[in-house]
Amino acid sequence: MCVLAMFIYASAPSTTRTIRIKKESDLVLEREAERHGLSVNALVSNLVDRYVDSLRFFQSGSMVSMSGDTLMALLDTMDEDELTSVSSSRGVARVRDSLLQRGMKVNYDSVLWYICQILGQYNGWFRCDYHRGDASDSLHLSHSYDYKWSVFILNYVNSVFMNVLDVKTTTVASNNAVNIEIMKKKITTF
Repeated sequence: MCVLAMFIYASAPSTTRTIRIKKESDLVLEREAERHGLSVNALVSNLVDRYVDSLRFFQSGSMVSMSGDTLMALLDTMDEDELTSVSSSRGVARVRDSLLQRGMKVNYDSVLWYICQILGQYNGWFRCDYHRGDASDSLHLSHSYDYKWSVFILNYVNSVFMNVLDVKTTTVASNNAVNIEIMKKKITTF
């Protein structure tokens, strides 16, 4: 999980809720919780958070799930210029609209949360490693696909920082990862 996401949820109050589920579902939850080193309660809480933060906004066919092989076959039909154009335009529109739809302000912290939590953890686009620094922050977004997916991610995410937040970045794409260094704006005091 992204460090930023843990920070945001660390202080969130919780409530106790009793639910009734099928026995077969409970057995699956127990096995999955054990496999991930979690309690069943923590696993169910994670699943509820995923619904609240992400899945409820994708009802009625507005999200498609496909295998990585299918995704790569689609990306392989595009040249790098087409891929850059599409990913840049979709990044700007989708991230801003998604944050506003959730009732969130479009700011640096909410964009980082969206990238790490929604795109990274919930949608499975990449593993997000976030590092906060004094002069700059960095994101290392690793995945198991190829270079064209890196190009897509780089342009999608970078377009948000540049066009939505007006923040300068330095980016590097490799076959299975994207590194983004986000320059912090200097604040002048008088």
